[in-house]
Amino acid sequence: MSDAGPAGTDALTEQLVVARSSRLRIRHKVHADAIDDFTWARDPEIARFNGTTPRDQTLAAFLAEFDYDLAFGPPTRRQFAIESVDGVHIGTVMFYNASYADASAELGMTTVLVGDHAATSTAPFVHHRTLALAPFLASAKLKEIAR
Repeated sequence: MSDAGPAGTDALTEQLVVARSSRLRIRHKVHADAIDDFTWARDPEIARFNGTTPRDQTLAAFLAEFDYDLAFGPPTRRQFAIESVDGVHIGTVMFYNASYADASAELGMTTVLVGDHAATSTAPFVHHRTLALAPFLASAKLKEIAR
């Protein structure tokens, strides 16, 4: 896991933040997030938690796909980084199947490392209550989350 956000706590990082709570931030993903995402995508326990299989892909292929999605990903699907307030990248939140006409989307979240859990395991641990999602959805011009 990276020890700090892509740009520490400077003005650039603040421009990337779309939602925050007292403990966490949701921000736009950047290239520096790719190594964590690659590690998590290949982890069997995290894949099982996400209802998929671990990715069997080279780092080069993953980086090409990651960078393409950052630059050209469809507006109906977006991924954001979840990080602690001190800049540690701990997971991903995304919306998909977005309908801008209905202002709705489906939401997926995997928080990989939270609190003491980080010291003992890389198993997924979802912590829903710490996130204020309304500002996040507003930034995407969405109002409803499909369950």
